[in-house]
Amino acid sequence: MLHNEFEREAMAGIYEPSHHKKQHFGFVKSVPFVSSDRDVNKSNFCGRHDAWRYFDKQILCFYGYFTEPIYESQEETYRVRKCKIYYYLEDDTMQVVEPPVSNSCMTQGTLIRRHHFAKSSPNENQYYTLHDLNVGEEVNIYGKDFKIVDCDKFTRSFLTNIGRHVQNPEIIPEDPYTENRKKLKATMKPHRPYEKVDTLKQFLNHNRQVLRYYCLWDDRNSTSGNIHKMILHYYLEDDSIEILESISPNSGKDAHSCFLRRSKLPKHIESAPPGGNNKIVLNTFGDSEKNGWYMYDNQKVGSRNMESYRDSDLRIGVTINVWGRNFLLYDCDEFTKQYYHAKYGLAMKPLDMPQKDNILSLKNQHPSYNGFGSEEDSLGNCSSLLPKLPKKTFSLQIEQEGSGKETDVLRFSCCLVTTDPGDSDRTFILSYFLSDNTIQIYEPPVQNSGLAGGKFLERGKVKTPDSTSTFSQYYTVSDMYIGAVLNIVGLKFLLTDADEFALNYMEQHPEQFPKADITKVMQKLEQILNGKNSELYLSLKEVDADDTGYISFQHFRQQLLKVIGTKLTQHEILTIARRYRKQDEYNGIPSEFLVAFVQNELRKKDFSDFENLELLFKQYDAERTQRLSKKKVYITCRIFHLPVAMDVLLTLLDSSSGK
Repeated sequence: MLHNEFEREAMAGIYEPSHHKKQHFGFVKSVPFVSSDRDVNKSNFCGRHDAWRYFDKQILCFYGYFTEPIYESQEETYRVRKCKIYYYLEDDTMQVVEPPVSNSCMTQGTLIRRHHFAKSSPNENQYYTLHDLNVGEEVNIYGKDFKIVDCDKFTRSFLTNIGRHVQNPEIIPEDPYTENRKKLKATMKPHRPYEKVDTLKQFLNHNRQVLRYYCLWDDRNSTSGNIHKMILHYYLEDDSIEILESISPNSGKDAHSCFLRRSKLPKHIESAPPGGNNKIVLNTFGDSEKNGWYMYDNQKVGSRNMESYRDSDLRIGVTINVWGRNFLLYDCDEFTKQYYHAKYGLAMKPLDMPQKDNILSLKNQHPSYNGFGSEEDSLGNCSSLLPKLPKKTFSLQIEQEGSGKETDVLRFSCCLVTTDPGDSDRTFILSYFLSDNTIQIYEPPVQNSGLAGGKFLERGKVKTPDSTSTFSQYYTVSDMYIGAVLNIVGLKFLLTDADEFALNYMEQHPEQFPKADITKVMQKLEQILNGKNSELYLSLKEVDADDTGYISFQHFRQQLLKVIGTKLTQHEILTIARRYRKQDEYNGIPSEFLVAFVQNELRKKDFSDFENLELLFKQYDAERTQRLSKKKVYITCRIFHLPVAMDVLLTLLDSSSGK
């Protein structure tokens, strides 16, 4: 009857047996899939055909291990191999990867490629899913038992969110091979460097930054000891210290100033260990360091505290121990002060060091001038072993001569300050040459005076009476003014007057001649008057009887001395008078009258050197324009000493400058 029912169902088309080979690849609603003879059991997350849209590139990572037996080896019988089990949520595939281990002598990397892992018998028709994986579980994959001991942070969070309890991580057991490798690696530490320390960041942040301290080392207790000045350099890039000795010239010490080579300076070590380094030495062999050898203590048995000095240990006033020597830090440079103020908030000030009684401060003293040659030339024998010629500065002379000012000479009339009636009437002309700061004195000859006249003092530099140092002090251009008393060759000369060029030059350069500076002179006069301005005004008003608004220089000088006394020098009084003098003294006079007046003056003085005067005019007129500047004409006239008043000559030049 059963047979008949089967036949009826077959004939009705209810059951039709099929013997063709099934297709493994296909598409379901445009989603590719792989079919198999096995009953594919999918997790709740991958049951949907579009699971990859939600779990694409999301991978769970489990840490585990499996034990592999080792045959024909005396050192080990098994080995524990660590691995990672990856679970891909998008399609329930898995992959096993073993991280590489150095010197393991095994092929590592991907142990089982990515695919669906089939379970062992009797469930060989099923695949491993997420429900089979968790910390503490043991899975059998193709005959090997994998123990899951831990997972990553993402996996632990994912399992917790779906309601799975995740146990605490377990410890992976060690095998004999791993333990032997650790022991062997511990004995293979290199001697140099003794310890590996990563200092790259410190080097990049503080490269070329050095703290500089000035310190003292008191070594007077030793034989021939003294107080040594040292310079300590602290390199911020590697915390090393270098110490240099500050050796002064002619101190009798060697020129090599390196006291301590750059290295880290320990705090609590009295002397250096054998070998000249800071490493712990177990034992030495041989008689000397050159012929013997020594062993380092790599295990640091009996190691001592080798703490080194840092920047926080250094500051002004601190005494540091430099291999048993005490160094006192008493000062530092500006960069070091700014560094400590910015990092530690410290404002460091240098210490007041007392004068050391055993250090004799020697000064380079030169012998007095012996009278041979110039003082600069004789001093060259003391400054160097091979005498050199004194260097002269020609900049001022070149500047004067290059600009056509070779005759820039300040001329003053002077007399002797003496009680001898025979010398009291003598007059002199003092010439100060601006090009080289030299002085020349000329005495005009006077008939029937009993004196020959002529050149009184040869041109040269003149020392001041208070010149007591080795380098003599000479009269400068600032010492030249009316009323000054110059002590020259034992005689006192009083400057009584100056020519127009000298007065104009001094007024044009007030920074060199303060007594010709009208601003400073008026400020000084105002301080002297102290409210007596009206008294001076009334005194000057009385002299001007005709009420013209002008008085003579003699009356102005007398009334000013009457009110303020001798608190102003003659040159300062002359500066005020020249500032407020009548400018139109010769204005309105025809130029023909001025020319006739000058010719009459030349005729009276028997001046006849017109040919040389005209020749010099032609030399200045190199372009043959028949015209010269007022300045060149004035300089040429001064060269030939024209016997004409300077104010008359300047007025004539002003009147003819437009013609």
